[in-house]
Amino acid sequence: MELKVLSPILNHLDLRENLEIAELSQKIQSMGQDTKPLNKIILDLQGTLRENYADPYYEKSPFYFFLIACASSLAGHSDAINYAERAESQFKNQGKTINQSLSNWLLGYFLWEDGQNERAHERIDKALHGLSSLMKVRSVNGLYADCDSCEEILNTIKIFRTEIDYPFNHLHIHNQREPVEQNNLQPLSVGLEGYIILPQLPTYAFVQAGSDGPIWIEPSLENECSEMKQLNIKNRRYTIFSVNRGDRRITLDPNRQYGWAEVEGNSMNNAQPTHIDAGNLVLFYQSNEAPENAIVIVSCPANSGAGFSYMVKRWSRAKQEFISDSSESGHPPRPCDKECRIIGIVSAVAKSS
Repeated sequence: MELKVLSPILNHLDLRENLEIAELSQKIQSMGQDTKPLNKIILDLQGTLRENYADPYYEKSPFYFFLIACASSLAGHSDAINYAERAESQFKNQGKTINQSLSNWLLGYFLWEDGQNERAHERIDKALHGLSSLMKVRSVNGLYADCDSCEEILNTIKIFRTEIDYPFNHLHIHNQREPVEQNNLQPLSVGLEGYIILPQLPTYAFVQAGSDGPIWIEPSLENECSEMKQLNIKNRRYTIFSVNRGDRRITLDPNRQYGWAEVEGNSMNNAQPTHIDAGNLVLFYQSNEAPENAIVIVSCPANSGAGFSYMVKRWSRAKQEFISDSSESGHPPRPCDKECRIIGIVSAVAKSS
């Protein structure tokens, strides 16, 4: 888990002046992903929970489960989801709506990291619903200051949901660690460009000038698809190329989530039929599975140990590994596992014109 996501969740906890929990929360955040002290906190909290297990009214237990979940995630343990679920359940039993919503937010993040997107969205929706309901109650009772605090959390969770719904808006694809001095591959020849199909735009037979016409006209049943070979992104013109062998057409599916991502490095500069160089943009859609030899976006833990980095690779389904198609050495295959996995499939490459 990234600390930048964890900190807002912990800082919004309704502690009711519980200084011990507040100190533990700050302590966990200060440790980053230092496993040894995090494991000590987890063991200490687990011991306290065992000592008070027989007391069903022990008010601190959901906080302890919540903190164990956070520490476990930072330390890379696999049981963070289980502890977050127990925290959510106990906050619910205590009627602590804000903390229950924060637990659902936490669960949503854990599940999203684990690739369980549908369950992640369910938890995020529960968090938003709980806070919205609480805001209505507080507004009726004239507790406007409390409404403002709820709204702040609500807006933060909405931003988070937008980011997991459209993660590609923020991706920067890193394909290597060191800069490349030169690339000996020649550009693709004219005529190999791809084109994006926009089937959702209606085509009208004609438009008649005049003020007495109808206010709307129905499109022709024999619609023509719109085609684009070039596009402008951030004031730069790009030419589009398909990454699929023998197919230059890129048809956008309205049921998929698409995004552009800029590529760094040349670990895919020998990809066929379209090489992918540093500075290119790749168009891809969200998916956790891909067919053999597909060009994919891969999410892996960052080399710094904090957060994730994203790479573009070719998927070998048979070998369960991600392969670099490069003219350079030093790009070994990466195995597909729980930490390094597919998050998208590339449809096209855009090269600066």
